[in-house]
This record gives sequence, structure tokens and C-alpha cells, in this order.
Amino acid sequence: MKLVAAVLATAATVALPVRVWAQDVFPDVEYIQGRTGFPEKIKGKLVIQETGLAFVTKNDSTVFTVPIATIKDVTNSLQTDPGSVGRKLMLGMFASKREEFLYLNTETPDRAEAIVFKCHKKNSSPDMMAKIKFQVARLKPAATDTTRH
Repeated sequence: MKLVAAVLATAATVALPVRVWAQDVFPDVEYIQGRTGFPEKIKGKLVIQETGLAFVTKNDSTVFTVPIATIKDVTNSLQTDPGSVGRKLMLGMFASKREEFLYLNTETPDRAEAIVFKCHKKNSSPDMMAKIKFQVARLKPAATDTTRH
């Protein structure tokens, strides 16, 4: 038994390393607009995987997917609503509301889309943007040096 364990351990260290990337799940995300065929706002979670993004409802049913290869740009924005006069009188300094958005620009041979997500969890949009950009960069071929020295 010890011999089998030793052989397996040696084989695991000698074998080529397999690149495994776990998915990232961001709860409390709301789809706002931009995806063809989805005119209504939908609350759910955004799942970032190695091959694409999946927008999933809270019951884990997939609403739509976006392949990483189609993503051309990812940005985020933070918007602050100072609040109305009535809200300021009632709530004072707590009257302002801060909202975060994530924007995905996608292109396929058939269409271009600007998909908008609202992030309800504070400070989650920069992390989402960084992880998506990382996956997009991984798909691009590495630049080769064509100059001879």
C-alpha cells in the first residue's frame, strides 16, 4: 500500500501541471439592461468562469451566458445620489445613496451589446472587473518578439 502511495505521489509531481481555475461567484448582482432578449431587470448572481460569465438567478438557474472571447471591454462606475430634500430632512447624512455598476461591452459577428449590471454589495464592482479582465487577457495570444538580436 505504501508503495502504491509513493508511486502515485511521484507520478503527480512528475506529470505536467494542470491549470485549474475555480469560478468566482458574486451574489447580489442585478441585471439592468443590454442583453438581447432580456428587457426586464433581473436579480441574481454573476458567476465568472474560465470560459465565460453566467448570470444566474438566486435558485441557480442560468439566465444567460457571455463567452469570454466576445468581451471587448469591461468598466465599472460608482454613482452617488445625494437624495431629495425630504429624504435629507428625514435621514440627515444617511440620505445619500451610493450605487455601483459593471459594464460589459461584447461583440459577435451578429451584434454588439453593452450589458449593465448593478452591484448591490459594496465595493464588489472593481473586483468583478479585475477578474473578468484577467480572463480576457488570458485568451489573447502572447505577443512574440519578431526582432532579431
